[in-house]
Amino acid sequence: LNNFKSIFSLLLNSKSRYFEIESIKLRVIKNCELGKKNSKIITRVDEIITPNILAKGEWDLFIIKFIRKKFKKKLKYNFIDVGANIGFITKQLIDTKIPINKYFCIEPEKINFSILKKNLRNNPKVVFGNFALTNKNSGLKRIYLNKKNFGDYSLLRKRTKNSLLIETKNINLFLKGIIYKHSIKNIIYKSDIQGLDEILILSLKKEFIKKIEILIIEISNFKYLETNIGKFLKLTKNFDHIEDTHGNKIDENDIIKKLNDKKEFNLLLAKN
Repeated sequence: LNNFKSIFSLLLNSKSRYFEIESIKLRVIKNCELGKKNSKIITRVDEIITPNILAKGEWDLFIIKFIRKKFKKKLKYNFIDVGANIGFITKQLIDTKIPINKYFCIEPEKINFSILKKNLRNNPKVVFGNFALTNKNSGLKRIYLNKKNFGDYSLLRKRTKNSLLIETKNINLFLKGIIYKHSIKNIIYKSDIQGLDEILILSLKKEFIKKIEILIIEISNFKYLETNIGKFLKLTKNFDHIEDTHGNKIDENDIIKKLNDKKEFNLLLAKN
Protein backbone atom coordinates (compact mmCIF):
# COMPACT_ATOMS: atom_id res chain seq x y z
CA LEU A 1 0.00 0.00 0.00
CA ASN A 2 2.80 2.42 0.84
CA ASN A 3 4.49 1.68 -2.50
CA PHE A 4 1.27 2.52 -4.34
CA LYS A 5 0.94 5.75 -2.34
CA SER A 6 4.49 6.71 -3.25
CA ILE A 7 3.89 6.07 -6.95
CA PHE A 8 0.70 8.14 -7.01
CA SER A 9 2.27 10.91 -4.95
CA LEU A 10 4.97 11.19 -7.62
CA LEU A 11 2.31 11.30 -10.35
CA LEU A 12 0.34 13.98 -8.50
CA ASN A 13 3.38 16.17 -8.04
CA SER A 14 4.78 15.74 -11.53
CA LYS A 15 3.84 18.42 -14.03
CA SER A 16 3.34 18.43 -17.77
CA ARG A 17 2.90 21.50 -19.92
CA TYR A 18 0.56 19.54 -22.17
CA PHE A 19 -1.28 16.78 -20.30
CA GLU A 20 -3.14 15.84 -17.13
CA ILE A 21 -3.95 12.25 -16.10
CA GLU A 22 -7.72 12.42 -15.77
CA SER A 23 -8.43 8.73 -15.23
CA ILE A 24 -6.86 5.28 -15.17
CA LYS A 25 -8.41 2.11 -16.61
CA LEU A 26 -7.81 -1.07 -14.60
CA ARG A 27 -8.38 -4.67 -15.66
CA VAL A 28 -9.27 -7.14 -12.91
CA ILE A 29 -6.80 -10.05 -12.96
CA LYS A 30 -8.26 -11.88 -9.93
CA ASN A 31 -11.87 -11.97 -8.73
CA CYS A 32 -12.40 -9.38 -6.01
CA GLU A 33 -15.15 -7.24 -4.49
CA LEU A 34 -14.74 -4.66 -7.26
CA GLY A 35 -15.17 -7.06 -10.15
CA LYS A 36 -14.79 -10.45 -11.76
CA LYS A 37 -11.64 -11.50 -13.61
CA ASN A 38 -11.13 -9.61 -16.90
CA SER A 39 -13.75 -6.99 -16.10
CA LYS A 40 -12.64 -3.35 -16.10
CA ILE A 41 -13.06 -0.37 -13.79
CA ILE A 42 -11.94 3.22 -14.04
CA THR A 43 -10.31 5.22 -11.24
CA ARG A 44 -8.29 8.42 -10.69
CA VAL A 45 -4.82 9.44 -9.53
CA ASP A 46 -4.77 10.09 -5.77
CA GLU A 47 -3.01 9.01 -2.58
CA ILE A 48 -5.98 7.42 -0.78
CA ILE A 49 -8.63 5.63 -2.81
CA THR A 50 -6.68 4.22 -5.76
CA PRO A 51 -3.70 2.94 -3.70
CA ASN A 52 -6.17 1.16 -1.40
CA ILE A 53 -8.15 -0.55 -4.16
CA LEU A 54 -4.93 -1.65 -5.87
CA ALA A 55 -3.71 -3.19 -2.61
CA LYS A 56 -6.99 -4.68 -1.34
CA GLY A 57 -9.38 -5.16 -4.27
CA GLU A 58 -12.22 -3.43 -2.40
CA TRP A 59 -13.34 -0.08 -1.04
CA ASP A 60 -15.08 0.54 2.34
CA LEU A 61 -16.30 -3.05 2.41
CA PHE A 62 -17.74 -2.58 5.91
CA ILE A 63 -20.68 -0.79 4.26
CA ILE A 64 -21.49 -3.76 2.05
CA LYS A 65 -21.08 -6.25 4.91
CA PHE A 66 -23.51 -4.27 7.08
CA ILE A 67 -26.14 -4.10 4.33
CA ARG A 68 -25.74 -7.83 3.68
CA LYS A 69 -26.31 -8.51 7.36
CA LYS A 70 -29.27 -6.19 7.98
CA PHE A 71 -31.37 -6.25 4.81
CA LYS A 72 -34.68 -8.12 5.00
CA LYS A 73 -35.70 -10.40 2.16
CA LYS A 74 -39.36 -9.45 2.51
CA LEU A 75 -38.72 -5.74 1.81
CA LYS A 76 -38.10 -4.03 -1.53
CA TYR A 77 -35.26 -1.53 -1.14
CA ASN A 78 -33.97 1.49 -3.01
CA PHE A 79 -30.37 2.58 -2.46
CA ILE A 80 -29.49 6.28 -2.22
CA ASP A 81 -25.75 6.92 -2.52
CA VAL A 82 -25.14 10.53 -1.43
CA GLY A 83 -21.57 11.28 -2.45
CA ALA A 84 -21.36 8.36 -4.88
CA ASN A 85 -17.91 9.47 -6.07
CA ILE A 86 -16.87 7.15 -8.94
CA GLY A 87 -19.29 4.39 -7.98
CA PHE A 88 -17.25 1.85 -6.02
CA ILE A 89 -19.78 1.43 -3.17
CA THR A 90 -22.74 1.09 -5.52
CA LYS A 91 -20.82 -1.30 -7.79
CA GLN A 92 -19.93 -3.58 -4.89
CA LEU A 93 -23.53 -3.51 -3.69
CA ILE A 94 -24.84 -4.36 -7.17
CA ASP A 95 -22.43 -7.30 -7.33
CA THR A 96 -23.79 -8.74 -4.04
CA LYS A 97 -27.03 -9.54 -5.89
CA ILE A 98 -29.11 -8.09 -3.04
CA PRO A 99 -32.52 -7.34 -4.63
CA ILE A 100 -32.65 -3.55 -4.92
CA ASN A 101 -35.14 -1.76 -7.15
CA LYS A 102 -33.16 1.40 -7.98
CA TYR A 103 -29.75 2.85 -7.17
CA PHE A 104 -29.68 6.66 -6.96
CA CYS A 105 -26.08 7.85 -7.34
CA ILE A 106 -25.53 11.53 -6.48
CA GLU A 107 -22.14 13.03 -7.37
CA PRO A 108 -21.58 16.76 -8.07
CA GLU A 109 -17.99 16.92 -9.38
CA LYS A 110 -17.87 16.56 -13.17
CA ILE A 111 -14.84 14.23 -13.57
CA ASN A 112 -16.00 11.93 -10.77
CA PHE A 113 -19.48 11.93 -12.30
CA SER A 114 -18.17 11.03 -15.75
CA ILE A 115 -16.22 8.07 -14.33
CA LEU A 116 -19.19 7.07 -12.15
CA LYS A 117 -21.36 6.70 -15.25
CA LYS A 118 -18.70 4.61 -16.99
CA ASN A 119 -18.18 2.30 -13.99
CA LEU A 120 -21.94 1.65 -13.72
CA ARG A 121 -22.82 1.81 -17.40
CA ASN A 122 -25.46 -0.44 -18.95
CA ASN A 123 -27.29 -0.97 -15.67
CA PRO A 124 -30.90 0.16 -16.07
CA LYS A 125 -31.43 0.22 -12.30
CA VAL A 126 -28.96 3.10 -11.78
CA VAL A 127 -30.24 6.68 -11.75
CA PHE A 128 -27.49 9.32 -11.94
CA GLY A 129 -27.56 12.82 -10.46
CA ASN A 130 -24.80 15.33 -11.27
CA PHE A 131 -25.48 17.69 -8.35
CA ALA A 132 -24.98 17.96 -4.60
CA LEU A 133 -27.76 17.63 -2.05
CA THR A 134 -28.02 20.37 0.59
CA ASN A 135 -30.46 21.61 3.21
CA LYS A 136 -30.74 24.93 1.33
CA ASN A 137 -32.60 26.05 -1.77
CA SER A 138 -31.38 24.68 -5.10
CA GLY A 139 -28.73 26.67 -6.95
CA LEU A 140 -25.03 26.99 -7.71
CA LYS A 141 -22.54 26.59 -4.87
CA ARG A 142 -18.76 26.28 -4.63
CA ILE A 143 -17.18 22.90 -3.86
CA TYR A 144 -13.59 22.66 -2.59
CA LEU A 145 -11.34 19.93 -4.00
CA ASN A 146 -8.50 17.90 -2.50
CA LYS A 147 -5.87 16.98 -5.07
CA LYS A 148 -4.58 14.09 -2.95
CA ASN A 149 -7.97 12.48 -2.36
CA PHE A 150 -10.75 12.64 -4.96
CA GLY A 151 -13.17 11.44 -2.28
CA ASP A 152 -12.49 14.49 -0.12
CA TYR A 153 -14.46 17.19 -1.93
CA SER A 154 -16.53 19.42 0.34
CA LEU A 155 -19.02 22.27 0.22
CA LEU A 156 -17.90 23.27 3.72
CA ARG A 157 -14.17 22.75 4.07
CA LYS A 158 -12.20 25.60 2.50
CA ARG A 159 -8.71 24.13 2.97
CA THR A 160 -7.71 24.77 -0.62
CA LYS A 161 -8.05 27.38 -3.35
CA ASN A 162 -8.84 24.61 -5.81
CA SER A 163 -12.61 24.80 -6.24
CA LEU A 164 -15.43 24.96 -8.75
CA LEU A 165 -19.12 25.80 -8.98
CA ILE A 166 -21.61 22.93 -8.93
CA GLU A 167 -25.36 22.51 -9.07
CA THR A 168 -27.18 21.76 -5.80
CA LYS A 169 -30.68 20.56 -4.94
CA ASN A 170 -32.64 20.61 -1.70
CA ILE A 171 -32.62 17.10 -0.21
CA ASN A 172 -36.25 17.12 0.91
CA LEU A 173 -37.46 18.19 -2.53
CA PHE A 174 -35.21 15.57 -4.15
CA LEU A 175 -36.52 12.76 -1.93
CA LYS A 176 -40.10 13.85 -2.39
CA GLY A 177 -39.64 13.67 -6.17
CA ILE A 178 -38.04 10.22 -6.38
CA ILE A 179 -40.30 8.69 -3.72
CA TYR A 180 -43.37 9.80 -5.65
CA LYS A 181 -41.99 8.82 -9.07
CA HIS A 182 -40.70 5.38 -8.05
CA SER A 183 -43.19 4.57 -5.24
CA ILE A 184 -40.34 4.13 -2.77
CA LYS A 185 -41.16 2.64 0.64
CA ASN A 186 -37.84 1.33 2.02
CA ILE A 187 -34.54 3.18 1.69
CA ILE A 188 -30.91 2.24 2.23
CA TYR A 189 -29.25 5.63 2.69
CA LYS A 190 -25.46 6.01 2.50
CA SER A 191 -23.88 9.44 2.99
CA ASP A 192 -20.22 10.42 2.65
CA ILE A 193 -20.01 14.13 1.80
CA GLN A 194 -17.27 15.54 4.00
CA GLY A 195 -18.99 17.46 6.78
CA LEU A 196 -22.44 17.99 5.29
CA ASP A 197 -23.68 14.51 6.23
CA GLU A 198 -24.97 15.45 9.69
CA ILE A 199 -26.58 18.67 8.44
CA LEU A 200 -28.44 16.79 5.71
CA ILE A 201 -29.71 13.92 7.83
CA LEU A 202 -30.97 16.29 10.55
CA SER A 203 -32.74 18.41 7.95
CA LEU A 204 -34.82 15.47 6.67
CA LYS A 205 -38.54 15.53 7.28
CA LYS A 206 -39.96 12.79 9.53
CA GLU A 207 -41.80 11.20 6.62
CA PHE A 208 -38.45 10.45 4.94
CA ILE A 209 -36.71 9.26 8.11
CA LYS A 210 -39.51 6.71 8.50
CA LYS A 211 -38.66 5.24 5.10
CA ILE A 212 -34.95 4.77 5.89
CA GLU A 213 -34.43 1.14 6.96
CA ILE A 214 -30.62 1.17 6.82
CA LEU A 215 -28.46 4.26 7.34
CA ILE A 216 -24.70 4.52 6.82
CA ILE A 217 -23.31 7.96 7.59
CA GLU A 218 -19.87 9.51 8.01
CA ILE A 219 -19.47 11.67 11.12
CA SER A 220 -16.92 14.50 10.93
CA ASN A 221 -18.72 17.82 11.56
CA PHE A 222 -18.16 17.95 15.30
CA LYS A 223 -18.66 21.72 15.53
CA TYR A 224 -22.18 21.36 14.11
CA LEU A 225 -23.01 18.42 16.37
CA GLU A 226 -21.90 20.31 19.48
CA THR A 227 -25.01 22.47 19.15
CA ASN A 228 -27.25 19.73 17.73
CA ILE A 229 -26.29 16.73 19.83
CA GLY A 230 -29.77 16.26 21.32
CA LYS A 231 -31.40 16.26 17.91
CA PHE A 232 -28.78 13.85 16.56
CA LEU A 233 -29.16 11.37 19.42
CA LYS A 234 -32.95 11.56 18.99
CA LEU A 235 -32.46 10.63 15.33
CA THR A 236 -30.47 7.52 16.26
CA LYS A 237 -33.39 6.31 18.40
CA ASN A 238 -35.32 5.69 15.17
CA PHE A 239 -33.01 2.70 14.67
CA ASP A 240 -32.81 -0.49 16.71
CA HIS A 241 -29.26 -1.53 15.87
CA ILE A 242 -26.12 0.63 15.69
CA GLU A 243 -22.60 -0.53 14.78
CA ASP A 244 -19.16 0.90 14.13
CA THR A 245 -17.03 0.03 11.09
CA HIS A 246 -15.60 -3.03 12.87
CA GLY A 247 -19.02 -4.61 13.41
CA ASN A 248 -19.13 -3.75 17.13
CA LYS A 249 -22.57 -2.92 18.49
CA ILE A 250 -22.58 0.53 20.12
CA ASP A 251 -25.03 2.59 22.16
CA GLU A 252 -25.69 6.26 22.92
CA ASN A 253 -22.81 6.49 25.42
CA ASP A 254 -20.39 5.09 22.84
CA ILE A 255 -21.58 7.66 20.28
CA ILE A 256 -21.08 10.51 22.75
CA LYS A 257 -17.57 9.26 23.54
CA LYS A 258 -16.71 9.11 19.82
CA LEU A 259 -18.02 12.63 19.33
CA ASN A 260 -15.93 13.90 22.25
CA ASP A 261 -12.82 12.30 20.71
CA LYS A 262 -13.42 14.43 17.59
CA LYS A 263 -12.00 11.83 15.22
CA GLU A 264 -13.87 11.10 11.99
CA PHE A 265 -15.90 7.87 12.15
CA ASN A 266 -18.81 6.07 10.53
CA LEU A 267 -22.13 5.04 12.03
CA LEU A 268 -24.13 2.12 10.65
CA LEU A 269 -27.76 1.97 11.76
CA ALA A 270 -30.67 -0.35 10.97
CA LYS A 271 -34.26 -0.96 12.01
CA ASN A 272 -35.43 -4.38 13.15
